[in-house]
Amino acid sequence: MTYEEIIKKIKARGYWEVRLTPMRFNPTLIDERKKLIELIEKAHVRLRGWYYPHISHWSSPTTRKPIVGSNYIEGGVEWDIFIEFWRFYQSGQFVHIFNMHEDYMEGSGLFRGRTDLKEFKPGEVLNTGSVIFEISEILAFVEGLVRQGVYDDGVKIEISLKGTKDRVLKVFDWNKVPLFMDYKSITPSVDWKGEYGKEDVLVNYKKIAIDAISWIFDSFNWINNPRNVFEEDQARLFERRL
Repeated sequence: MTYEEIIKKIKARGYWEVRLTPMRFNPTLIDERKKLIELIEKAHVRLRGWYYPHISHWSSPTTRKPIVGSNYIEGGVEWDIFIEFWRFYQSGQFVHIFNMHEDYMEGSGLFRGRTDLKEFKPGEVLNTGSVIFEISEILAFVEGLVRQGVYDDGVKIEISLKGTKDRVLKVFDWNKVPLFMDYKSITPSVDWKGEYGKEDVLVNYKKIAIDAISWIFDSFNWINNPRNVFEEDQARLFERRL
C-alpha cells in the first residue's frame, strides 16, 4: 500500500492529525537521516499494547516497509482498527495522522466481547479514554524528543481531531461511570495547539497533556470537566496500571 493510499483510507472516516514544529526553522537540524531513526526509536512511547508512534512494522513483512526520503523518514501501518502514517523530517518537523479507532469497531477482532460497542456507526462516538491516553502519549513522545535535543529552541504542538461534527463522547471502560448526558461537538474539526519552551516540556509535559485533554472535551460541550479524574487516568497509564 502506498502512502497516498493509506492516507486516503485514514481520511475516509474520523482521524487524528498531530504536528510538531520547531520554533526556529533549520532544514538540517538533524544532520543525518539515520539519526532520525535513532531519535524515533528512543522517543516512541511504549505504555500500552500499541506504541506511539507505531514502529514495530519496520520489521514486519506483512505491512508497509519504512521509507527513507530525501530529507525525512516515514512509516505506516494497517492492522485491525489501526491505520496510521507518519513522517519525521531533518528539520525536526513531525507529522502523524491516524484513524479514530471508534469508527472501525464493527469489523474488529479486538472487540469480540463488546457487542455494545459494535453497535456504534462510524462518526457517532469518541471514547473519552482514547483521548486521555492518546494525548498523554503524544506529549510523552514530545518530551522524549526534547530530551534528545530536537526542540532546544521550543516547539509548536498541534493536535486536531477531524470528523467531529455531531460526534458524542462515550465512556468505553466498564469500570467507569458513564456520562449522564450526550456531550457533542458541533464543529467538523477540533483543533488544539500550543507553543512551549524546552524546559516547560521537560517539567510540565503531563500537565500540558491534561490542559489539551480538558480543552478538547470543552469543545464537545463538556464544560467543567473533571481534570482530577483525567490526572488519575493519566497516572494509571504512566504507571502501567491499565
